[in-house]
Amino acid sequence: MSCAEPEYYTKIYEETKKRWAHERRECKALELGFRILYSPPCDSPKLLLIGLQPGRDEKRKDRDKAQQQMDGWPAENEFATEDWCLAKRTRELVDVGALRASMAMDAIFFRSPNDDQWEKIPRETRKGLKEFCLERTKSIIDRAKPSLIMAIGLGTFSMLTKEQGKLELPNNRQNRRLVVSGSVQGFPLIGIRHPTGKQALSSEDWNSMTNNLPKILKRFYNK
Repeated sequence: MSCAEPEYYTKIYEETKKRWAHERRECKALELGFRILYSPPCDSPKLLLIGLQPGRDEKRKDRDKAQQQMDGWPAENEFATEDWCLAKRTRELVDVGALRASMAMDAIFFRSPNDDQWEKIPRETRKGLKEFCLERTKSIIDRAKPSLIMAIGLGTFSMLTKEQGKLELPNNRQNRRLVVSGSVQGFPLIGIRHPTGKQALSSEDWNSMTNNLPKILKRFYNK
């Protein structure tokens, strides 16, 4: 994987650090910091993973690592290498080799351990932070030019596009959407039900996703 202009991404980190330093003086809920990329940036990745928002760092005691995550990106795509729950579950859905060659990020950069903590941030501040992040997320999409974007969580899908989404994989028994498709910034987008979300997936739903998502991804790659 290669990136012709890494300084573009470095600038986004610098802008985010500046915004975070300014806002955290008035808002304790932001003191956990931020995270943007979970992989090195690259040009024209086959797949771009986009999660909603980083939570509390489970290894928060490692302050050096936490600082590194605010200073820049890791050497490898952590969805392919790390042992946190979402990474391991994603490897059950997407081939490890494909993950290593993909790019990964969050749509909202500022850490929050849960929705309740995020809601404690004053509404106007929260709205401004969301707009700040989404503007840059969509700019990164335009810069990276991925073949396909996969939103982790249907809430992330809805945040990225105004489209309702075409149903790609239903759960007929519960009338729930497991996988939907649409577009953002002119790039194809699929959204999957969050593998580790609040509403736990049944074993039936999970088996359906592990069996069918690779076929759905292949179909979009071949378009």
